[in-house]
Amino acid sequence: METSFKLNRRTLLIGGAGAVVLAVAGQLTSQAAEPDVFTLASWTPLVGQQLKAGTAVVRLDSAEDLRRAPRPGEHADPAERFRLGFSLVNGAYPPDTIAIGHPRSGAVSLFITHSDGKAFAIIDRRGATLLPPTAAAPGSKGPNS
Repeated sequence: METSFKLNRRTLLIGGAGAVVLAVAGQLTSQAAEPDVFTLASWTPLVGQQLKAGTAVVRLDSAEDLRRAPRPGEHADPAERFRLGFSLVNGAYPPDTIAIGHPRSGAVSLFITHSDGKAFAIIDRRGATLLPPTAAAPGSKGPNS
């Protein structure tokens, strides 16, 4: 049985579309395999360790979970919220953002506040997962009362 392979416009278009799909799927797969540095679990094992922060060296002193139980009538949001506390080992903190060298992910840029050799970064992943506020039932106190 002899099969002839014809190269025509349709074959080229199908092959090109397939190549694009494979290229995009490969990039998505490689991104998904990288550790997510914006989770509390990626920082907790590093508490007490010294980390490179640009030209400075800092120690991660704390990784504190900021999630709390929802108040009555408030939307329960499981998104991660946590605070990282750093102390300066040597060097100086930059004014606003710091690039912390995470052992598994490389440089991670964090917005910080600092004073007296201590710095804090707050990661809040609620973002678009928040529902718009709902009207409180008459006679009840809302979460912002």
